[in-house]
Amino acid sequence: MKATKLLIEYDFDFEVIGLITSLKGHKLAWCINNQLRIDLKKEEDVNIDFLKEGKLVIINYVYNTEYSNFLLIKNKSCEFINIASPYLVPELKEYDYFIRLQNENKDLNALSIIEEIKKISGIEYIKEIETENLKSKDNLIF
Repeated sequence: MKATKLLIEYDFDFEVIGLITSLKGHKLAWCINNQLRIDLKKEEDVNIDFLKEGKLVIINYVYNTEYSNFLLIKNKSCEFINIASPYLVPELKEYDYFIRLQNENKDLNALSIIEEIKKISGIEYIKEIETENLKSKDNLIF
């Protein structure tokens, strides 16, 4: 029997910011909340099951408004099973966290967020990530 594959192209309508920091997730979320005057809240961990490679468990914090979605995601899985790399985005394993920003009315934008987060002590490096060049950009859709 011949197998048929379903190919899906996603619309990556979000911006991604990479962070290098020694801060723990809850402390980082608290600092971002204070600096940006938002309300990031811890959500249930995201379980990503790969068909052939195993499972990742990703810690995340979310802030939603009517027109935007701000998601703070830890890059390294807190639990991984049968997988070669414990990173959500393996080609960017030097980054500790990512901010995924979906914004319809541009009330939050990556450049202004970067400028504000730079002011937080404990942030060693922050940069906007070009998603077009990422091999594992599909891992950021959940």
